[in-house]
Amino acid sequence: VPGRVNALLADAGVPEPEVRARQYPHQLSGGLRQRALIASATAGGPRVIVADEPTTALDVTVQARVLELLRELKESGTALLLISHDLAVVAQLADRIAVMTDGRVVESGPAADVLRSPGHPYTRTLIASVPGRRPPVPAPPDPAGEDDGRPLLSGTGLVKRYASPGGGTRTAVSRVDFTVAPGETLGVVGESGSGKSTLAAMAMGLLAPDEGEVLLAGGPWSALDERRRRPLRRDIQLVHQDPLGSFDPRFTVRRILDEALSVAGPARAAHRRERAAELLD
Repeated sequence: VPGRVNALLADAGVPEPEVRARQYPHQLSGGLRQRALIASATAGGPRVIVADEPTTALDVTVQARVLELLRELKESGTALLLISHDLAVVAQLADRIAVMTDGRVVESGPAADVLRSPGHPYTRTLIASVPGRRPPVPAPPDPAGEDDGRPLLSGTGLVKRYASPGGGTRTAVSRVDFTVAPGETLGVVGESGSGKSTLAAMAMGLLAPDEGEVLLAGGPWSALDERRRRPLRRDIQLVHQDPLGSFDPRFTVRRILDEALSVAGPARAAHRRERAAELLD
């Protein structure tokens, strides 16, 4: 059985399957969890697979591997119902396409016909929104008076290690340096499991680096204890990879926003309700 488990994980594009098989889901990145889920779905050799956004959290190289696995299953006789918002994925795998909006199928037919000659306005809108089909949007001008040449957020020599199952450690982040200036966007790109989320957690001050330091606005950040860091937290915010997992399931959306607004500064409850509606809009 362990050999079969490792083979299923490897087929789904999971690196180091022998190690990952002994880990718990919370120890895996979002992309690795999705690949493990794909492996579990194929384990019993089903006749039909319903794949609901199977590649959403995957980087393009692993996405290609997972699509190839699904293609092999289809060619072996497995029926596949692929649910996706990604037309590029659908185009690679689907024989037929059904387009839904507002709970209804508005267009269906052979994949080539639907993609080349869409008949419904909604289908045409979807195809027109595929990246590369629109002219690039010009970058906004630099915010006036904000950039004095100093980084707003920076990290130097960042290292983070985790304990491995059975003893030893594995290095998730190794000697990483980065800087982000006011008004600048830094893109961190890499395969799932390459250390991106760990780097983000250290940048947020949610995870202490084993080596190196993060600075916020030129001052200490990762080196602060939480009591001294807390007043600065409103200056750096996080959009999680897994929004559902980051919300308290007992809270309504209004209460979640109200909690954030109450941290941002004192205000009447009625004002916070109005502001929450504005933020959602």
